[in-house]
Parts: sequence; C-alpha cells; structure tokens
Amino acid sequence: VISRDRILSEIWHMSDEVETRTVDAHIRNLRKKIGSERIATVVGFGYRYDPPQV
Repeated sequence: VISRDRILSEIWHMSDEVETRTVDAHIRNLRKKIGSERIATVVGFGYRYDPPQV
C-alpha cells in the first residue's frame, strides 16, 4: 500500500503547487487506462496495485 503523501513526495517532491487531490485525479486516469480492478483504494492508508493473475 502506498500513501497519497508518499506518492506526492516521490513524484512531485511535495511541491506547494501540487494539491493532494492531484494524486486522486491521476489515479482516476490510470484506472480508466488499465482497469479499475487493478488499483484498489485502501481506506485510511492509500492505494494498492493488484497485478493481473497469470
């Protein structure tokens, strides 16, 4: 599980120009592209990627 804060600090380096809802918007776009079942929201913690089973 990766927290929204960690995503912000790792990707955008916690810039004042980036709002925490920016992560939500990018997650929404990723879900549209790769399927909503691949990225799960873990309430109170962050996001989890579930790779396809082979």
